[in-house]
Order: sequence, then C-alpha cells, then structure tokens
Amino acid sequence: MIELCDVTKRYGANTAVDSVSFVVPEGELTVLLGPSGCGKTTLLRTINRMVEPDGGEVLIDGAPITASSPEELRRGIGYAIQSVGLFPHMTVARNIATVPRLLGWDAGRISARVVELLALVGLDPAVFSGKWPHELSGGEAQRVGVARALAADPPVLLMDEPFGALDPINRERLQREFAELHRTLGKTVVFVTHDIEEAVLLGDTIALMRDGRIVQSGSPEELWRAPASEFVRDFFGEEFGLRILARHRVGDLTYGSLAEEDHGAGTLPLPRVAPETSLRDALAVMVTGACDKVVVVDGQRMLGSLTFSEVVRGVRRAR
Repeated sequence: MIELCDVTKRYGANTAVDSVSFVVPEGELTVLLGPSGCGKTTLLRTINRMVEPDGGEVLIDGAPITASSPEELRRGIGYAIQSVGLFPHMTVARNIATVPRLLGWDAGRISARVVELLALVGLDPAVFSGKWPHELSGGEAQRVGVARALAADPPVLLMDEPFGALDPINRERLQREFAELHRTLGKTVVFVTHDIEEAVLLGDTIALMRDGRIVQSGSPEELWRAPASEFVRDFFGEEFGLRILARHRVGDLTYGSLAEEDHGAGTLPLPRVAPETSLRDALAVMVTGACDKVVVVDGQRMLGSLTFSEVVRGVRRAR
C-alpha cells in the first residue's frame, strides 16, 4: 500500500503539488490524470524520491520512504517512462538484468528471469535477448522497458506516460496487454497519463488533478455517475459514457434468456458477440445491425442475449 499524507512541493513561488493526500491500496492501479502542468509527474516522483517534497510524508506498507536511502528504495520500486530509457550500450537481456545485477542475483537466476519476463511481455527470448535498443521498434522497446521495471519483482510499479510515444494502434494493444498483465501480477501501480481513454481503460481508481491538487478521485464509473464539479464534468466530456463502455466486457454482465428468434429461426437472425467483446463494440454491432439486441456466443454455443437497455443498466450498476 502507498500512502501520501499532505505532500507539498514548491519550485520558487510555484506550488507544483499542494497538500495532496491519497492512498493506493495494495494490488490496485491508480491513475494520476490531468492537464499538462497539473503536478501529476512531480507527485509520482515523490514516491521514489526522485523529487523530495517540501512538506508531508510518503509511506509504503506503513513505513516512511525516508527510512532508507533513495538508491535502496528505488531497487524495490519498478519505474517505466515514456522515453523508455534503455541503455544503448547494453543488449535487451542486459537492460532487463540491470536491477537484479545490482541486487547481487546469480547469473542463472538472472538469465531465467530475463527469459520469463520477455515471454511475459510477448517477446520471443531467443529472438530479442541479444538485440540492441536501436534494433527495436517503439512498441518493442516499450515492452522491454516494462520488463526491466518488473525485473526484480517489485511490489510497487511507477509508470509515467509509458505508452505516450506510440502510434494509436500499438498504444491500444499495449494498454490492453498491460491491463491483463496487471490482473495477472497484482502489482500496486501508480500510472501517470493525460489520456482520458487510457485512464478509464486501466485505472481501478482515477485521481483527477488540477493546479497541484486532486479535485476528485474514485473509480471511473463513480466519476462518470457523480462528477464533483463542472471542471470534472467538462474534463471527461460527453463521450465519458462510451469510454466506460469500452472498459467493460459482455462477459461482465448477466445474460438474458434466448427467445426462438435468437437462434436464427427468423429471416434476419440477430448479430452475435463473444463474452470478451467490449460493451462499446457490442453497442456498435447493434447500431450496425439496426437492432437493439445481440446473442452472446462462445464458439458455436449460445450463452444468452443482451439488449441495449441491459447493457446500459449493467454499466450503471458497475463499480
């Protein structure tokens, strides 16, 4: 668990972070979201002491981060950034092994960990271990950056716009893969972004910042249903509901029973979707098919049906 208590950071007359307090529960992903200059990156960097606050305190698992040296603290915190920051004179394997080597792991353990992590982020160890950073595409380099951040199996992971430099297709692919990775590993993550869609897709909690303060925090659904101010409402915009739909899957909802026409007995059988289809895509299927209902299928097996109204009600009830 990460706890920030009245953290403040000033640069001359400018207050970059203004008495911020919040808690990131163990195993959850909290997104720091907001416009440029709102203080989100400064706040993130107070957690690993890359920025020393002028006031307040940061605790990890109940212990103040000042109880250890910055170097020791950072060896237990994974850190991934937009520019990746791979060492150009080291191979992919050596880059990933940086922190384990500092921790004194033996060569066999390091080699096994590199292979494990490359496979975990979707890169063939036999192909990529010996490559150099300049030989990687942007998406490949970002995957290696995430693998390096996870190398020593840290309980805490800090991510500062890690996918911001990628093209939209690779960015969305990595976002979804990272969301699945987080569900698998259960790390405590603080993730900085200015991208609303990314925040909604990834965040268990979103902390929306403005002028160095958190103006509202909660799950994406909570911010959607009950914005605390006009700023919150305007920041997320009119498409907030559609972004919430993209966050949820057909399989998250309870299916209705199948009617005779749902089996394709009619002249125009209903369109079909899989449980892993996003609710936004399910609604798009309904619009394209000029109907208000879809059949949910797993391969050739029909599981049930969903109507437009059931989708909307299901999202309204979601956390």
